[in-house]
Amino acid sequence: MMGQDKNKAAMEKAPAPQQEMAPAPKIADSETITVTATVRAVDLKSRTVTLKQKGGQPFTVHVGDEVRNLPQVRVGDQVVMRYTEAVAVRINQNTTGGITSRRETLSGDRAALGQRPAGSVRNTVEIIANILAIDPKTRKIIFQVRKTP
Repeated sequence: MMGQDKNKAAMEKAPAPQQEMAPAPKIADSETITVTATVRAVDLKSRTVTLKQKGGQPFTVHVGDEVRNLPQVRVGDQVVMRYTEAVAVRINQNTTGGITSRRETLSGDRAALGQRPAGSVRNTVEIIANILAIDPKTRKIIFQVRKTP
């Protein structure tokens, strides 16, 4: 019996386990869009390409220096473009009032010389702000704008 009393006393004196903070909830979604179009015009000097999707209106895109092999692209060529739109949101309890920071990073990659024309561009925008509303149907987020003093 005496041994049981010692264990009971030791248990009572043990510090209570610390409560762990729950991780901030995260929301993430992305969508990759693939577009196949026919080249209607190529302007090497301005680095623009006019494209037309089947049944669609022609549109012009600026092709950055990342695409080394642009001179290989000819009128009538079929091109495939893929782009991904993504959003990631981490929610926490900090309500500092409005947009507290915004950082934009642009990076890219390109095909090796002599390869088929290709390139990729990534534009990342990081915003820390209070969210007032999220509309999943229209995929819009309304941020609180900090008032200037």
